[in-house]
Amino acid sequence: MRVLSVFVLAVLVVPAPGFAQNAKAGDTMTVSAESTLHLDVVVRDGKGETTNQLQLVRKEKFAQEVLEAAGGKPTSVRVQCVASTLQKSGSNIQLEVAPTALAGKTYVSTLSGGNWVVKGADGGATPAGGETLGGWNAVTALLPAGGPPQQGAQWTVEGAVLSSLVYPSGLKEKESAGQLACTCASVADGKATITFTGQVSGKAMNEAVVVLAVRKGVLVYDLAKGRPVSLTVSGAVSTSLDIVDRYRKPNDPTEEEVRKIGEINTRSRRMEATFSFE
Repeated sequence: MRVLSVFVLAVLVVPAPGFAQNAKAGDTMTVSAESTLHLDVVVRDGKGETTNQLQLVRKEKFAQEVLEAAGGKPTSVRVQCVASTLQKSGSNIQLEVAPTALAGKTYVSTLSGGNWVVKGADGGATPAGGETLGGWNAVTALLPAGGPPQQGAQWTVEGAVLSSLVYPSGLKEKESAGQLACTCASVADGKATITFTGQVSGKAMNEAVVVLAVRKGVLVYDLAKGRPVSLTVSGAVSTSLDIVDRYRKPNDPTEEEVRKIGEINTRSRRMEATFSFE
């Protein structure tokens, strides 16, 4: 979801041809996101093994304006971070709540080769946690490709559609796998409620191996307006990242040897995220 900045939220967009959005330049939307993540963090190195717990609650609000659109779908958006706070606590960490580096700043996110590329409005770098702003525009890929959803209908989509909402740096497009099983739970008052479960796995841009199990996901989509209303996801996530050191060979300083000296593994005790779109 933007499930959180430190863990696992470029997106691989799998278009849903049966549901062209009605987006056009100048359209605006407010996106509110709240996520909770409780983690066990295990570090193994030459000194042994340590285990710590980390609890994170992130609350954010963004104002999005469509700058460019193609086929009724946004391809470039301006995202203003109206508010962004992170509550942190855990082993040897006193409870603290503070604004993130995104708060009060504006970014431009552009769809390029299936990935959302984010830059500061002035062209500068994007702070950690902001690498996939605008990725929420890909949630329409959870809709069926063949036409309007019918209550009780079932279909599957590639799990990578959620990668931008899973890991802030994104999952590598060619190294992500998994499927989501979707069901149309209801169609009422012009809105479709889609439930989904499944698993997404892959390698992040920082080389961490990421596995996300979606135990319950719900997308409410306004068919008349051609835009999402809300998205909720709960489940579990685990990551594994090697700690490496680089050595230059004494006889050939141009050659470099990479040696694994440890690893950092995380596993969630709780993972929940909610998005609302207005």
